[in-house]
Amino acid sequence: MSNIVTFNVTKAKIQIGDLNSDNTLTTADAVLLQRYLLQERTLTQSQWQTADLNADGTVNGFDLALLRQKLVG
Repeated sequence: MSNIVTFNVTKAKIQIGDLNSDNTLTTADAVLLQRYLLQERTLTQSQWQTADLNADGTVNGFDLALLRQKLVG
């Protein structure tokens, strides 16, 4: 007799700009990015990839502007 176990593995969808991984885009994410840009904070590789909102391979003020735009819009 054998038991068959079936399960699905799904990758969590990462929201671009959600640096603190709380599944919500808030000002806390913008503050974290701002602190990184001011060299007051470091980012993990995952956070850095999430912070590159315009996908140009650089995390800078343009990404912060896009994040702020997403928060208001």
